Amino acid sequence: TLPDKSVNLQFQFIGYVTKTVTVPANQRVLDVVLAPDTNLMDEVVVTAFATQKKINVTGAISSVNGSDILSTPVANISNALLGNTPGVSGLQTSGEPGRNSADIFVRGVSTYGSSTPLIIIDGVEQASEQAFAEFNAMDPNEIQGISVLKDAASTAVYGVRGANGVIIVTTRRGN
Repeated sequence: TLPDKSVNLQFQFIGYVTKTVTVPANQRVLDVVLAPDTNLMDEVVVTAFATQKKINVTGAISSVNGSDILSTPVANISNALLGNTPGVSGLQTSGEPGRNSADIFVRGVSTYGSSTPLIIIDGVEQASEQAFAEFNAMDPNEIQGISVLKDAASTAVYGVRGANGVIIVTTRRGN
């Protein structure tokens, strides 16, 4: 049923200016257009289980867009990260086709044993022995963005598994 008196409706969405509209009594159709909020930062960073504006993130996080990865003329994704992501180092030990991926180090090589970072693809943790094989086998056209969590504050959600850093890959979704 329609209200007998006018009603105020408030419309809000992330990244847009909140708008309040007074709807007269017995009106059935309402068209509302929200204006983009130009004061907000455009950059969004994937952190653990959510996305946040880059300005709100206090930890050390590096992000790279899928278009940056596509524009890098390298054989695989691990090599593309080395040139595009600050704070990430690596070592390519072979140029043999199929074995030319780089070992990636986010927090250095001081850890005893494996120093490889945790890899999360679309929220799914990859098994450590297969992580880089699956990561490098991805089609760069499928990647929307990659975020690298580099310090203890940003990797705290993952506990000891994130001790060597975390690489979060977000793939493209259909619209």
